[in-house]
Amino acid sequence: MGKLQKSNKHKKLKFVDPFYHGERKERMHAGRNLDPKYTEQGISRSVKDLMRRTELAKEMKNMSRRKKKEVMDRRMLAENSTEGAERTMTEIPKFLQKKGETQHAFMRRVDATTLMTIKESQIEAGLKREADPLTDEKEEKSSKKKERLKLKKEAKKQKEKEKKEDRKDDFHQFKDKVEFGEVVHGPPSLSVRPKHAVKQDKPAVKSLLLYDIMKKNTSQNSDQGDKPPPKAKMAKSPKAVGKGTKRKLLSPLQQAKMDRERQDAIDLYRQMKKKTNASSLE
Repeated sequence: MGKLQKSNKHKKLKFVDPFYHGERKERMHAGRNLDPKYTEQGISRSVKDLMRRTELAKEMKNMSRRKKKEVMDRRMLAENSTEGAERTMTEIPKFLQKKGETQHAFMRRVDATTLMTIKESQIEAGLKREADPLTDEKEEKSSKKKERLKLKKEAKKQKEKEKKEDRKDDFHQFKDKVEFGEVVHGPPSLSVRPKHAVKQDKPAVKSLLLYDIMKKNTSQNSDQGDKPPPKAKMAKSPKAVGKGTKRKLLSPLQQAKMDRERQDAIDLYRQMKKKTNASSLE
């Protein structure tokens, strides 16, 4: 069996030029790589804004502060007049001079129409302001919010007041701040007696027995009528007489008195010692 013969539809001619695509490519690329229609390039919006602001700055250079504010407010109002508006703006009529109408008559008609439009706009704005449910609702919400915030503020103030009163009763203000590593072996004690305080003996501290005996003997002598020797006038010394005063700074009379008191204490101590020794021997 031989090879099957192809039908007539398979018998196609091939173009010699491999880059030729026929009319399809021309239709595909139609309108490309042509000269620009408009040779002048337009100004971008940002450049226009920059130019406008530059002109405005030149105009406002020699103006007063109040005048500047008025101009800026007017310009802002003109720019943002339609943004966020709650009602549509009144349509401004277009004026065209009629055939056969004189210039004077045309201007009179323009003035009359303008005044009528302004009056209608004012009346409409007044009615809108009087019966504007949205505005009334906003005001009501604002007043409710203010009242709620006021009550919240008062409640907070009352709570702080009660908290302050509660702190008065507890020992919050008497707390000691203990530093790290601090060691305490007992309650605090005053090392210096206050100026007008009465001196009180501590209950846990016992006085010397010899001191009590000497005090008792002194009281007995005073009861028996023995008058103590008259006090000698103290010689002036740089330090007061008492503990810590050196003997050489005392006067001869003070030295004799101190020696006598020391000898009395020694004698009493010896008597007590004899009594204790005698009782222990028995």
